[in-house]
Amino acid sequence: MAGRFGVLRRHGWQVFSLGTGVAFLASIVGISMVWNNGWTLLGFYAGVIVAWAWVSALSARTRSELPGA
Repeated sequence: MAGRFGVLRRHGWQVFSLGTGVAFLASIVGISMVWNNGWTLLGFYAGVIVAWAWVSALSARTRSELPGA
């Protein structure tokens, strides 16, 4: 999606999408490497929350662009 938003010149969304992808990937890698650390678990939770926030924001944006919405 970051590439798509770059083509559309939506730089805020591009940065948000890229940052979300990097944060979520880092949280997955972190939890898979060090699963018994409390801080790693909190980092994983933060990554999941950021990813769901991105999905929600993208859904709201898409919904607002529909005709008659």
